[in-house]
Amino acid sequence: MLSNVIHYKRVGLIKRTFVAILDIVFLLVLVFIFLFTSLGIFINTSYFISANETLISIKNDSKLFNDNVEYAYILKEDDTLTINEKSELLNEVITNFYISLDNLDLNNNYYESYLNRKLEAKSNEVNLFIKVNDEVIKSNNNISDQTYFDFYLNEYSSYSVPILYGTNEYESISKSIVMINLTIIVISILISGLIIYLVFPLTFKRDHATLAMKIFKLGLINQNGLSLENKEFLFRFLFLYIVEFILGILSLFIIPLISYSYMILSKKESPFHDAMINIMMVDKNSNKIYLNKVEYLNEANVLTNKK
Repeated sequence: MLSNVIHYKRVGLIKRTFVAILDIVFLLVLVFIFLFTSLGIFINTSYFISANETLISIKNDSKLFNDNVEYAYILKEDDTLTINEKSELLNEVITNFYISLDNLDLNNNYYESYLNRKLEAKSNEVNLFIKVNDEVIKSNNNISDQTYFDFYLNEYSSYSVPILYGTNEYESISKSIVMINLTIIVISILISGLIIYLVFPLTFKRDHATLAMKIFKLGLINQNGLSLENKEFLFRFLFLYIVEFILGILSLFIIPLISYSYMILSKKESPFHDAMINIMMVDKNSNKIYLNKVEYLNEANVLTNKK
């Protein structure tokens, strides 16, 4: 084996770690570029524009929003109204919203649930509301108007808006947009990984180096001390890409940590995807990586003849 003849300098743990980190940085930059471009295209498609307009229309029609702005926020910022007036307006909006939902969905009784929450609400062990002649009214004038307004604000943010977002039409459109965004994110990550770990190394056929490896002047050799054959590189890539990259992300980076731990503990200081097929990362400053045995022998003969 030529590896016994050519003396390569093995790459240490610290340098391999820096290379891996730098490749991840390049990966994240590519992911950001793909995401920024893809999402920019998506938000300008007719589907997204139409879906977004529908969501805005649903929110505005519910009266919980005004021009796509939360009505509760508008009231909080309004200095022309008293706290009591704000409470009455917000209560009216919430009540009308629940009644309109009850008219559309006979299986739920949102308004009755709202009344029950009113009757259960307390401030310093004092009920905020009481029921008189089947009508729920304020219970005690000694309770501040701000306390009642806070109750309506909580009802608005904790119940009304989430219920709106959970309606069939709104939820269906929102899920569709979220799924498309997630698909764009996943594809961006996968394509970026292919470019970093497959396209660039295939471009540099002699050393099969990633961009980070090129910067540090590193390369890969097989057990014969030569440049990797295509099948060797592809096998290494598939293991690295599927097991350590894709499954690594899905496992919350547990698999890459296992591979890194193996690199720390092994004598060769190689991650699992290199150790399993006897591939070694070497420093090209110490020796040239030869494409094949013929190239090495030819250059060796030339040097011998010169002598």
